[in-house]
Amino acid sequence: MGASVDVWREARMVSRSNQADLRSRRQALGISAADMANGTGLPPPRVAEIEEGGASDASRKLYAIWLDIIERWPVAERRLQFRRATEGNLFSRDR
Repeated sequence: MGASVDVWREARMVSRSNQADLRSRRQALGISAADMANGTGLPPPRVAEIEEGGASDASRKLYAIWLDIIERWPVAERRLQFRRATEGNLFSRDR
């Protein structure tokens, strides 16, 4: 429960400028949209909708929070998490 509360708390702090180009942020991390969908548990069409700006503010904020979390992971952790996503698993929030 603690992790989801932290995510929602962070959601209120995400500014529109941080969300400006979610697709570019994901691509800069080197993760595909399909793997991002796997890691976050979102359907791939939903990831596309979020990145294109068609989703709700709440959805875009949560997606931006995931990008913030991923950007803070050390490179080795990022590789491990991306491998998990490629295998169809969720990202681990306990890391």
